[in-house]
Amino acid sequence: MKQGRRTYNDYNGLAPVYDLLGKLLYGQDIRRAQLHFLNSLPPKSRILFIGGGTGFLLNPLMELADPEQVVYIEKSERMIRKSQAALDPRYRDRVEFVHGTQASIAAEDRYDAVLSFFFFDQFRFFTLVRIFMGIDPHVKPGGVWLWADFIPPENWWQKILMRCMLLFFSVMTNLGTDRVYNVPELFCRRGYRKTGERHFYGGFIRSVRMVKE
Repeated sequence: MKQGRRTYNDYNGLAPVYDLLGKLLYGQDIRRAQLHFLNSLPPKSRILFIGGGTGFLLNPLMELADPEQVVYIEKSERMIRKSQAALDPRYRDRVEFVHGTQASIAAEDRYDAVLSFFFFDQFRFFTLVRIFMGIDPHVKPGGVWLWADFIPPENWWQKILMRCMLLFFSVMTNLGTDRVYNVPELFCRRGYRKTGERHFYGGFIRSVRMVKE
C-alpha cells in the first residue's frame, strides 16, 4: 500500500520527551530565554502564543504578565494535550487552545502581544517570511513581540551543534529547513523596533523584545 507524504515539523512523537531533551542539551537556558521578558508584557493584554509546545510556560506567563486572554496555537495534538494538562485550573477560563497553525487566526483578531519561542527555526526563509506576514496584521500598533530562539551559528562549536540538531530533528520530525535565520533582523525591517535583547548559552540562544511601530 502506498504511504502518504509525511507531514513537515511533526512533533507528536517528541512531545513526551521534548522538554527533557532541551534540558539535557542546554540546561535551563532554553527556559530562561523564554521567561526573560515575560514580566515586560503589558498587563491585561490579549496575547497570541504561536507554537507553544508542551505548555510549561503557560503558568509563569499567567503569573508574570496577568493577561486578559491567551490564544495558544499549536500544531501538535500531543503538545496541546500536554499544555492543557499543565495549565493551572485557575487560568483555564483565560486560555483558548487552538489545534492548528497561523492560518487558524481569525481574520478579525487583534493582539497586544505575540510570543514565538523556538518556532521560526522550523521553516525555510520564504516560509517563515510568509508566516510572519500572516501574523503581523493581527498585531496592534505598539504591540509587543517576544522572540527567543537559536541564532545562525557564529563559531565552530555552534556550527557543529547546529548541524547535529538539524539532523536529529530532520529524522524525528521531518524538519522543514536545513538552517536557521536571523529572524529579529527581518522583524526590524518590517516595522518593529528592538527594545531589549539577552544572550544565553554562550550567545547561541537569544531572547529579543520588539515593539511594532
